[in-house]
This record gives sequence, structure tokens and C-alpha cells, in this order.
Amino acid sequence: MLEPFPGFRLGLWLSPKAMITYRATPGGFGCAGDHDLDAAMDPVFGRNVQRNIHVYTGYRGRYDQFTRNKVSVNGWLQGPVLGTVLAF
Repeated sequence: MLEPFPGFRLGLWLSPKAMITYRATPGGFGCAGDHDLDAAMDPVFGRNVQRNIHVYTGYRGRYDQFTRNKVSVNGWLQGPVLGTVLAF
């Protein structure tokens, strides 16, 4: 089955080395008849430490709602994010 899962990302460079990014991806919407709903949101602060190395930190929240065999589960998973990107 196919369900819509649109997303967007917004980035703002604060200086040549620092940036803020916000990403959101809602999806599901119950279009396939399963009444599923998914959403993820994460604001992130990043900084270039060298020409090809970027480190970032932020917070991620993910919401899931689904029903299988008359069992319904929904809730948030959330927590801090820490990462590194190596560009070649």
C-alpha cells in the first residue's frame, strides 16, 4: 500500500560555520485504511569544525499511532540527538 508522507526541511545559516535546521515529516493519515499516523520533528544546531566535517546537536520527537488486530498503540518517542557528517 502507498500512503502520503510529505516532509520539509528549513535551514538558516547563522554564520559561515553555524546553522539551525528544522525538519518535519508527517505521514500516514489513515489513507490506506489502517488508520496509521506517523510524525517526526527535529530542530538541530550544527557547526562546521573543518571544511568537510560538520557536527550537530538537537532534539528529536517522533509520534506513532497504529492499529493491528484490534490492538491500538500510540505515543511519543523523544530525546536528544548528537551526530557528525563527513563530506567527501
